[in-house]
Formats: sequence, structure tokens, C-alpha cells
Amino acid sequence: MGFNSKDYTWAECNIAVEGKLLARAKAVEYGEEIDRKELYGKGNSPQDIQDGNRSIKGFVEMLQSDFENILLLTGNKGITGLRDMNITVAFAASDGRISTRSIIGAAVTEWKESVKQGDTEMPVRLPFIALDVKTA
Repeated sequence: MGFNSKDYTWAECNIAVEGKLLARAKAVEYGEEIDRKELYGKGNSPQDIQDGNRSIKGFVEMLQSDFENILLLTGNKGITGLRDMNITVAFAASDGRISTRSIIGAAVTEWKESVKQGDTEMPVRLPFIALDVKTA
């Protein structure tokens, strides 16, 4: 396997929610955080670092038309009723290789719609928490 110095751009990024490609996605962000703290014993210097709970948070931002398609997935539960969603983020390299992140068990935590005079688009941001992120 050779070294790949390819840096991906937004043009190579595809985002899908429950298998539905977001054609008008504006942004995606996701990451993992872990609670870590020093473990002390004799003396005043840490003797180890203890791992605690981990959490995965992020958001997907899309234009109103994609948001309307996501609304169809909710039935009568509403957007914050969306749970156990799978969000896929894939980056396609020019040589055909695809790098994929699968965000597993995502649940939307809030949403807002906002538009004002002069706006040419209406982005909607959906923050989420998730159970895991798998890399393929």
C-alpha cells in the first residue's frame, strides 16, 4: 500500500442520512470526546491517566429541501424523534478509493428553522449525539 497524500475537499464529500443522499448538504462535523483525568496516589504527581465515559457529537447542516426529505423519515415523531439514525460520510479520491465514516445510532438533539429578508438560501442545522463512529 503506497502513501496517499491526497487531501479531500468538499467536492469529494457525500453525506447520507438513513441511505438518503443529501444533495444540498452545507456542512458536517462529528467527533469523539473522552473524559480523562489524572489518577493520584502517593505524592503530588499523577501516577496514571484514567479513562472515563466517551461521547460522540456532531451536526449536519443542509438546505431546506433536504430537511424536508428528512422530515419524511420521522413519521409523526418530529425531527427530535429521530433516533437510531445512521449517517454516512464518504470521501472519494480521484484514484477511485473511498474513505467512509459511519455514524451509528445518531439521535437529533435540537433543530431550528430561520430565514430573513435578503437570504438566498435557508440552511437547517441538526445537532446529534451518537453511539459510535466506524471507519471503512
